[in-house]
Amino acid sequence: MNGGVRSWDDASADSRAVGELAKAIAYLRRVLGEDWNGWVKGAPLATVFETGFQGGPCEWVRIYRLIEALESAPGVDALVRTDLGSIEWTEYTAALMALEFCGRLCRGARRVEFIETEGHSNPADAIVEVAGRSVTVEFKALHGPDAMKEWDELMDWTTAQMVSRGCDLAAIEVDCEPAALLEREAFLDGLLAVNVSRAPEFRPLPRGTGRARYTGLNTEGWRFPVTHTPDLDRIIGKLLGKWWKKFCDATTPTLLVVRTGMLFGENAASMLSKAEIAATRLRATLESLRTIGAILIYDEILWQPPAPTFFGTPAFRLSTGAVDGWARATLVVTNSNAAIPLTEAELEALVGPRMLW
Repeated sequence: MNGGVRSWDDASADSRAVGELAKAIAYLRRVLGEDWNGWVKGAPLATVFETGFQGGPCEWVRIYRLIEALESAPGVDALVRTDLGSIEWTEYTAALMALEFCGRLCRGARRVEFIETEGHSNPADAIVEVAGRSVTVEFKALHGPDAMKEWDELMDWTTAQMVSRGCDLAAIEVDCEPAALLEREAFLDGLLAVNVSRAPEFRPLPRGTGRARYTGLNTEGWRFPVTHTPDLDRIIGKLLGKWWKKFCDATTPTLLVVRTGMLFGENAASMLSKAEIAATRLRATLESLRTIGAILIYDEILWQPPAPTFFGTPAFRLSTGAVDGWARATLVVTNSNAAIPLTEAELEALVGPRMLW
């Protein structure tokens, strides 16, 4: 999954390891250490070593640029060491969120400090300066249901097997059945046969493991027999559960940042409708959680970046656009009952026509 790069020496010897990529390798090698096991354990950071999106730089260069912008920020090396280099996808994603959010703010000469939350009295992942005032920020990424773990492992194994055979799994659409978990070899054989036949219609896979068809498109589609709770319901459940506890001792304005997949729609009107529904439910939930000043939800996906748009209402602010080659939608919902409300200037910097990140 990492292009044959299995060690720091492999990375340094790569023909592309010049300029910014060479600097990224040297920095990460120093911070993560010579004994980092991410190469052999398939840590998310290792798997994106040579990955670039929509004409942008490879991920390691993009990530290093964000880290470079934060070189003077206390705690950035600890964040890279403990979370960005983790073998757990959720920890890696949360670290990437923090680097993206804070790195972009820091480019505007804003102060950023990362907080180690384990056993620490401060309830935040970071303290950032927005519009001249310090704001406490907590980063959360919605991970898949627990039942998805074994399916994710099957997908990783199948992808590696097909790549090693020169097959393009992204061109195959797959409906999985529970038997695929027990009959992975038969499942793989069926997908290989579909790849060879280029069958455009769904065909059953061996031993009741599912069905698949060849689309020829770079839009890998896997469907699993796992029930998914809508992201909005999950956010509200977590807000009323453990998330709010992270802010119970906060003495500064507070912001919860959540990465989801719930905002994008067919057009601007459908996105605005989704934002209105989400804002209504979230504001009602936040009213009882006075220490949370606002919640910021954002989606970033590899779609054609949309034209920049902004919608501002008393209840929420929604913006769409692009960053680093990704299409992005951002929604901020304020808490009208917050003990320390965010100011208009802070909201403008976070989600607005002149947003800073």
